[in-house]
Amino acid sequence: MKSLQVLHLHTEYGWRGGENQVYLLLKGLKEKGVKSFLISPPESTLAKRAKGLGIPVKEINFKSELDLVAISAIVRWIKEKNISLLHAHTSHAHSLAGMAGRIAGKKIVVTRRVDFPPRGMLSRWKYHRLVDIVIAISHAIENVLKNIGIPEERIRYVPSAFDPERLDHRKEASYLYNEFSLQHPIIGTIAYLTDHKGHIYLLRAIPGILKEFPQATFLVVGKGELGNYLRKEAKKLGITERVIFTGFREDIPEILSLLDIFVLPSHMGWEVSYWKRSIWGFR
Repeated sequence: MKSLQVLHLHTEYGWRGGENQVYLLLKGLKEKGVKSFLISPPESTLAKRAKGLGIPVKEINFKSELDLVAISAIVRWIKEKNISLLHAHTSHAHSLAGMAGRIAGKKIVVTRRVDFPPRGMLSRWKYHRLVDIVIAISHAIENVLKNIGIPEERIRYVPSAFDPERLDHRKEASYLYNEFSLQHPIIGTIAYLTDHKGHIYLLRAIPGILKEFPQATFLVVGKGELGNYLRKEAKKLGITERVIFTGFREDIPEILSLLDIFVLPSHMGWEVSYWKRSIWGFR
């Protein structure tokens, strides 16, 4: 029986939850004896970590999801490595893998991790015409796919994985008290600083919380395009002394061990929140 060889496509440079999921998948497949390959942007965090697993990596600059040069390079690697199956993990990668896979005559699996409906004709077309199986990481995403007409038999529900060993092997976390001058209760959120994670709602709740718990410390862990905006909002709200923006951190298990309350203020990705309406000048 011919061994399965899977080519994974990913188009992001940074490290968020989705990238960690791809890393865990690559690691798990390797442990099960499945040969994996990865195509990713040059010097992306995922590419570096995949190389650490011994995964063959091809680095490609992606100019768009219709990048014909990139599609040609993917097709060549499919043939060179005798790939059996393509698995794409980001929205742009879905299009690139779909077109390359169709040219090379290979099956295409994509994972969708966001809960808003695909926007535009191209986005919907690729899920209807370019891919064979769509993996939804939640039932909410599964329902979104069904609502845009993806046949139920082409959808698979596969929830995100988690590595519990990271928590089992966490270090003693007292160093964080010195680094951040923490006082209990410690309330925190850990997420990429982008709109649908809802950090603005947490910030606007903090003045009321401080009336009851004036010594509370709030940790906002992560980086992203809204970093400067959120810091300015914290200043406007007069809470900068109690809110700590830590930036990107690797020591998440240690930070979690100190939190009295973890907050997840995210909202549906397709909603246009109040702050965005205000910035963009419409109501």
